[in-house]
Amino acid sequence: TAISPELTILEIETPDYIISRVGRNWKSEPNIGISSIHLEQIVNNWQTTSLESTSIQDISPSEFIIKFFVAEQQQPIIIQLHQQDNDRFILQVDEKLFLSLPSDKLVQFLGR
Repeated sequence: TAISPELTILEIETPDYIISRVGRNWKSEPNIGISSIHLEQIVNNWQTTSLESTSIQDISPSEFIIKFFVAEQQQPIIIQLHQQDNDRFILQVDEKLFLSLPSDKLVQFLGR
Protein backbone atom coordinates (compact mmCIF):
# COMPACT_ATOMS: atom_id res chain seq x y z
CA THR A 1 0.00 0.00 0.00
CA ALA A 2 1.09 3.58 -0.51
CA ILE A 3 0.34 4.66 3.08
CA SER A 4 0.70 2.35 6.05
CA PRO A 5 -2.66 1.20 7.48
CA GLU A 6 -1.16 1.85 10.93
CA LEU A 7 -1.33 5.61 10.34
CA THR A 8 -4.36 7.87 10.77
CA ILE A 9 -4.82 10.12 7.75
CA LEU A 10 -6.22 13.53 8.66
CA GLU A 11 -5.86 15.29 5.32
CA ILE A 12 -4.83 14.64 1.72
CA GLU A 13 -3.64 17.65 -0.24
CA THR A 14 -3.43 17.43 -4.04
CA PRO A 15 -2.63 20.26 -6.47
CA ASP A 16 -6.36 20.56 -7.25
CA TYR A 17 -8.18 20.04 -3.95
CA ILE A 18 -7.85 18.98 -0.31
CA ILE A 19 -9.71 16.10 1.35
CA SER A 20 -9.91 16.59 5.10
CA ARG A 21 -11.54 14.92 8.07
CA VAL A 22 -14.24 16.94 9.79
CA GLY A 23 -15.36 15.04 12.89
CA ARG A 24 -16.30 11.59 11.56
CA ASN A 25 -16.91 12.78 8.00
CA TRP A 26 -14.77 13.86 5.06
CA LYS A 27 -15.03 16.97 2.90
CA SER A 28 -13.24 18.33 -0.13
CA GLU A 29 -12.13 21.92 -0.55
CA PRO A 30 -13.05 23.20 -3.02
CA ASN A 31 -16.05 20.90 -3.23
CA ILE A 32 -15.39 18.38 -6.02
CA GLY A 33 -18.89 16.91 -5.90
CA ILE A 34 -18.00 13.66 -4.12
CA SER A 35 -19.99 12.47 -1.10
CA SER A 36 -18.38 12.10 2.32
CA ILE A 37 -18.74 8.30 2.04
CA HIS A 38 -16.96 8.25 -1.33
CA LEU A 39 -14.21 10.55 0.01
CA GLU A 40 -13.73 8.12 2.91
CA GLN A 41 -13.36 5.27 0.38
CA ILE A 42 -10.68 7.27 -1.46
CA VAL A 43 -8.77 7.80 1.80
CA ASN A 44 -9.10 4.10 2.67
CA ASN A 45 -7.83 3.04 -0.77
CA TRP A 46 -4.46 4.68 -0.06
CA GLN A 47 -4.09 2.37 2.95
CA THR A 48 -5.77 -0.85 1.78
CA THR A 49 -5.14 -1.29 -1.95
CA SER A 50 -2.08 -3.42 -2.66
CA LEU A 51 0.01 -2.05 -5.51
CA GLU A 52 2.87 -3.74 -7.27
CA SER A 53 6.28 -2.24 -6.62
CA THR A 54 8.39 -1.44 -9.62
CA SER A 55 11.93 -0.30 -10.25
CA ILE A 56 12.41 2.96 -12.09
CA GLN A 57 15.56 4.66 -13.18
CA ASP A 58 16.01 8.29 -14.10
CA ILE A 59 12.52 9.53 -13.30
CA SER A 60 12.06 13.30 -13.40
CA PRO A 61 10.48 15.14 -10.48
CA SER A 62 6.72 15.31 -10.83
CA GLU A 63 4.56 18.42 -10.80
CA PHE A 64 1.72 16.39 -9.23
CA ILE A 65 2.56 16.14 -5.53
CA ILE A 66 0.19 14.58 -3.00
CA LYS A 67 0.72 15.39 0.69
CA PHE A 68 -0.68 13.18 3.42
CA PHE A 69 -1.02 14.70 6.86
CA VAL A 70 -1.24 11.96 9.47
CA ALA A 71 -1.84 12.10 13.22
CA GLU A 72 1.37 10.26 14.06
CA GLN A 73 3.81 12.61 12.27
CA GLN A 74 4.44 16.35 12.18
CA GLN A 75 5.70 16.41 8.60
CA PRO A 76 3.46 15.23 5.75
CA ILE A 77 4.15 12.10 3.75
CA ILE A 78 4.84 13.24 0.21
CA ILE A 79 4.02 11.07 -2.81
CA GLN A 80 4.75 12.08 -6.39
CA LEU A 81 2.46 10.90 -9.20
CA HIS A 82 4.24 10.21 -12.49
CA GLN A 83 2.39 9.40 -15.72
CA GLN A 84 4.04 6.74 -17.87
CA ASP A 85 3.74 6.18 -21.61
CA ASN A 86 2.20 2.73 -21.16
CA ASP A 87 -1.14 3.86 -19.67
CA ARG A 88 0.17 3.47 -16.15
CA PHE A 89 1.09 5.80 -13.36
CA ILE A 90 3.90 5.52 -10.87
CA LEU A 91 3.49 6.58 -7.25
CA GLN A 92 6.88 7.57 -5.90
CA VAL A 93 6.59 7.10 -2.15
CA ASP A 94 10.25 7.86 -1.42
CA GLU A 95 13.67 7.55 -3.05
CA LYS A 96 13.44 3.75 -3.13
CA LEU A 97 9.75 2.82 -3.27
CA PHE A 98 7.90 3.13 -6.57
CA LEU A 99 4.40 1.65 -6.93
CA SER A 100 2.72 0.87 -10.22
CA LEU A 101 -0.82 2.27 -10.53
CA PRO A 102 -2.89 1.20 -13.56
CA SER A 103 -4.76 4.17 -15.06
CA ASP A 104 -8.13 2.47 -14.48
CA LYS A 105 -7.42 2.57 -10.70
CA LEU A 106 -6.48 6.25 -10.67
CA VAL A 107 -10.06 7.34 -9.89
CA GLN A 108 -10.02 5.10 -6.78
CA PHE A 109 -7.13 7.16 -5.42
CA LEU A 110 -7.97 10.66 -6.63
CA GLY A 111 -11.73 10.56 -7.13
CA ARG A 112 -11.47 11.64 -10.74
